[in-house]
Amino acid sequence: MKKLLLILLFLNFSFAQISNIQVKLVNPNVGNYVMGSNICSCGPTSNDAGLNQIFLNHNVTNYISAYGHPPYPSVELNKLFIIECNNCNVNQFSIDLNNYSSVIEKANISPEVNSYSDVVSFKLINPAIGTPIGYDSNGILTTNSTLLNQIFQSRNVFYYQGFSNNWYSTLTCDCNVGELVSDLVSNNFILPNTINPIGYSNYDNYYYFYNAMLGNNNFQKNSTVISPNPFSDNFNIETENIISKYSLFDVSGKQIVSTNLKAELDSKTQQLNSGFYILNLTFDNGQIANYKLVKK
Repeated sequence: MKKLLLILLFLNFSFAQISNIQVKLVNPNVGNYVMGSNICSCGPTSNDAGLNQIFLNHNVTNYISAYGHPPYPSVELNKLFIIECNNCNVNQFSIDLNNYSSVIEKANISPEVNSYSDVVSFKLINPAIGTPIGYDSNGILTTNSTLLNQIFQSRNVFYYQGFSNNWYSTLTCDCNVGELVSDLVSNNFILPNTINPIGYSNYDNYYYFYNAMLGNNNFQKNSTVISPNPFSDNFNIETENIISKYSLFDVSGKQIVSTNLKAELDSKTQQLNSGFYILNLTFDNGQIANYKLVKK
């Protein structure tokens, strides 16, 4: 039971094999989705031919507006879209999107399937440190902590909710939320085991907390368990399958190591800074799975 709870707390999307990327368009009228395209047998399409070609190259299965995203400037919200791909190389997909800079302002990999890439909830270690006091002239959140303000400035944090009483706080940033989480963990502001990406629905215009879903008994039990997580130096991988390849990525999608030896992976993880990472495992049976890791 304890192992199952650990799996649920650090949700992975190995059984879905679906990844999603959140993009922000340069111009909301260029690259916008084509109404009804998501049910077309040829796959979802936008109104830009170059973007459609990238979609074809990466097996895109869904392209939807991010309406329902937690509070965001309305003019900017019109530029936000979610792209889902099935069994794709999500890191290369992100690179290709960011390289298409005439249409895509930025593309960030979401930390978990069906989650936004720029919103996260968590619990503060000390709720008295980090109390919001307002916004600066650029609309960036300010608090009673100078260090936290520096982090919020560097990551463009502009929205918060529930930032009190050590209950779950929610932050939205104009950034990759994994990088924000890495900063907050390494500077001891948040409890690593309370980190939860914020999910979206493909069908309804609302968002929800992943941590609220932990009581759902319909999740598929996964045969792979990683512990401890968060970890200090190394972690163990318990699985019924044979692992043929270990790949580790940072929150920006940069590959840190790719090896078929667990010992080499262990050597690299000992050198990592505190923060958030994605472990990609390839099994002998051809399955590929991704797992969220947090280093203390």
